[in-house]
Amino acid sequence: MMAGALESFLGTGQVPWLLYGLGVVVALTVELIGISALAFGLGMYLPMEINTPILIGALVAVLVKRSTSDPALSKARSNKGILIASGLIAGGAIMEVLINFVGAIDEQALGWGILPAIDVSRHLIDAGFDAARLARVENWLGLLFFLGLCVFVYWDCRRAKKELAEGGELHG
Repeated sequence: MMAGALESFLGTGQVPWLLYGLGVVVALTVELIGISALAFGLGMYLPMEINTPILIGALVAVLVKRSTSDPALSKARSNKGILIASGLIAGGAIMEVLINFVGAIDEQALGWGILPAIDVSRHLIDAGFDAARLARVENWLGLLFFLGLCVFVYWDCRRAKKELAEGGELHG
């Protein structure tokens, strides 16, 4: 799909007008029934393991906004949630870059791996733990930490002061 779009934009291929027109019709239809075309498109394009945290984050945002009837405080809490979410996204991207960088250094420069050395699951399996049971425990721990993060975000947003809605200085 992307290759076809790039070829048509660069003038090296035929423009798929029918597909572009179909996309416009779908986007307009979705907008007319009250759904954001961007959200719909992302929901269709992104895999479920990415969509689910986005959905849960949106639910936390709704809970934060509805946690007060004061519009200024609601805006302040929402602003704080946006700051926290932006920090989590940036932190995740930085960690992914760091992990890939360390992984590349491991294999080429060192001849041994830092990442395999700190892989607790691998060491537990080597020590005789059942891999299937360990995977279930890891999944439940991951869910527990994710829910804990959601609770923290909600709790921290509830601590926001009204000044954050008025464009005042941002203080953690």
